[in-house]
Amino acid sequence: CKERGMFGKNCSLRCPEACQENRCHILDGTCLGCKPGWVGDHCDKACPIKQYGLDCNKTFAGYCKDNNTYDHATGQCKDGCAYGWTGAHCDERCLDGAYGSNCIYNCTGNCLNEIPCNKISGKCDTGCKPGYTNDKCDK
Repeated sequence: CKERGMFGKNCSLRCPEACQENRCHILDGTCLGCKPGWVGDHCDKACPIKQYGLDCNKTFAGYCKDNNTYDHATGQCKDGCAYGWTGAHCDERCLDGAYGSNCIYNCTGNCLNEIPCNKISGKCDTGCKPGYTNDKCDK
């Protein structure tokens, strides 16, 4: 075929959309490789559950917000991370002193005995330093 991405008897058919580099077998249209997130002879099947990437060779071990889905090509959560998790693949726990979805909130630092707040809720599970009150020890 003179034009890249074509196949068939008269080179009149387009290679499947998920073929890597838009390359397929000149006669039957089977892909010569798939774009990340796709598998199968014609790259028409998304990666199996908990898999992502090129040849679906990476395992998703993250925690997406509200148990929503992740992108089967990149492994990134579509709506951000669950409370208490951060990172490109939502597989890193919040550092001490941070909480919430994508760890965007800072704890008050007023928890009893300098114990870090709860990484999900921001509450001081063990109580507050003297002089502070409320579940987050912010009053």
